[in-house]
Amino acid sequence: MKNYLSRKNKFLYIIIILNISILTSSFFFFNQSNNLPDKTNQELSINLSQEDLIEEWFKESHQTQLVVNNDFDDDIGWISEYGGDISDVEVNIVGGGGNLKIIGETYTSALISGTLNSSTSQDWYNTTNPEIPVYPTQGHGSDESGVFASHLWAEQGGTTVNAYQKTSIQWEKIITTPRNMSDYTITSASLSVLINATAKAYVGCGGGDVWHWEGVEVAGDGGMSTFVEGDYIKYYVRLANLDKDVNYKITDYQTSTLGQDGAQVADSYDYLNDTIFVADNMDDLIFFLNQVLENGDFENFIIILGMEFNCEDNCSTDLDEFNEVYIKACNLTISYIKKIDQLTSMSLKYPTERIDKKGGIIDITQSRLFFDYKIDKLWPVSLSPNSEFRILINDQEYSENIKLSEANTDPAQAKVGGFDLTSITPENYDINLTIQVFIADEFNLDQNINISIDDVYLYISYVIFIPETDESGDSKEIIRNRT
Repeated sequence: MKNYLSRKNKFLYIIIILNISILTSSFFFFNQSNNLPDKTNQELSINLSQEDLIEEWFKESHQTQLVVNNDFDDDIGWISEYGGDISDVEVNIVGGGGNLKIIGETYTSALISGTLNSSTSQDWYNTTNPEIPVYPTQGHGSDESGVFASHLWAEQGGTTVNAYQKTSIQWEKIITTPRNMSDYTITSASLSVLINATAKAYVGCGGGDVWHWEGVEVAGDGGMSTFVEGDYIKYYVRLANLDKDVNYKITDYQTSTLGQDGAQVADSYDYLNDTIFVADNMDDLIFFLNQVLENGDFENFIIILGMEFNCEDNCSTDLDEFNEVYIKACNLTISYIKKIDQLTSMSLKYPTERIDKKGGIIDITQSRLFFDYKIDKLWPVSLSPNSEFRILINDQEYSENIKLSEANTDPAQAKVGGFDLTSITPENYDINLTIQVFIADEFNLDQNINISIDDVYLYISYVIFIPETDESGDSKEIIRNRT
């Protein structure tokens, strides 16, 4: 037969139980707090409402540390996660710590270097210039000195023996960058081309010679009946994407004195000795390089080296001869630095199972996180002032973050007294802790930055309410007035 308490006796019983519960709870949590690691430096107490205390006979109070592998003895339990550009960051566990690396690099690469000789000429293919689609008349090719072309224009007595006063030829090569340039910023670039040429410079007319003006005419030559531009060679360099729908002239060089009359004798020649011309404006060169890469696959583009021949009709009979016109060498060099993309992130995640599997109701009264961290070099605040540590529970972000600019090269607690995560720690669910480095600004980085975390503790103080059962063993519904 059940022993039912009178209302009065039951009330006295509750008061007695209440006093015992308070004394027991104080003793229990005092001992528990004293057993926490020294780093907590405070008591993680459980604050129960009066209604909770009255129901003490069917609840249990607990405290637990969820991160078992808190000192990273190995990678067991920890999961690496990434967001954004994963080439910018790397997570690993080394030396007893969780290491979060922002990858910085700088390189200098010679994309083209040296002589365009017969041994390398197979890498270059010649084409016509779409604006002047006529090849030079006397042929083209390559030898040990480079690639070359020759051109002869003849006009005799009003009859054009060779109708092409303007001709052109160009050599193209597909350049492949050592790395995908979408991840890098070009900081400097240089382009130079080595050229050489020979032209007929005979003054012309005399001795019954049918060619009154046999040779290249330039400013300063005498006796010409007409002269506007004169005769010249224009060398040029262009950059294009693979489809050639983005195409820029980078630089050019036009002869002005080649073919100038010297000795008044037949078969005299004038020479453009080895001459280097360059891209004068580096910023423009970088801009054009970026354009052809961005309008392609960020790795391949075309460089075009060309020569254009202009032969003006300077007299009724005119013979202009350019021979052995060379592009001997080309050099294109770039320096570039790693680009760290905005919104990139890397995380160390520690999943745990729900605190209790007995079917009870969990009331988390406090959730507090501690961890130590350090950085191997001070954070570049001027480049990225907003990047930070973020803390998440079950992908819900905690309201308080730590700027990476606050990190020091000596190990230190991320926050003295820890982070109070009670508001985002779920009850009766698995608890997954994430410590994340979030890149909030795009910037360039020339060397790695390593951030280490260690001694991760997540303390959970909680009450579990176990349903009271009647004689049949069925659970009674627990109704609690939460304060």
